[in-house]
Amino acid sequence: MERIYYEDQTGWGIAEFYQLFRNLARLFQYREKMADEFHQLEPSRASMTTKTMIKAFLLHHKLEGLMDTAQFNELKDIGPLEKPLLLEDYPTSNIPVFNQYNIYF
Repeated sequence: MERIYYEDQTGWGIAEFYQLFRNLARLFQYREKMADEFHQLEPSRASMTTKTMIKAFLLHHKLEGLMDTAQFNELKDIGPLEKPLLLEDYPTSNIPVFNQYNIYF
């Protein structure tokens, strides 16, 4: 089954990116219960925006060691998004790792 992680993001707005963010948040929060889906995540198939979100989630959840695995290795060299990604009309969050990667909600 294709997941939102791999969809073409052409024309996406705040609502679609927020849904992607929520799906990734759920996946990382419940990664032990959702182990099959978590281990099937293929960052190599994802857009740069999605890869950057995944990297931010890895860092936020203190899972940076996973970037040494084949599954997440390509994320090591990913830096912040070129343009800010707003996930809400008026972002108020102040989560440093997401802000560092230019992701605001």
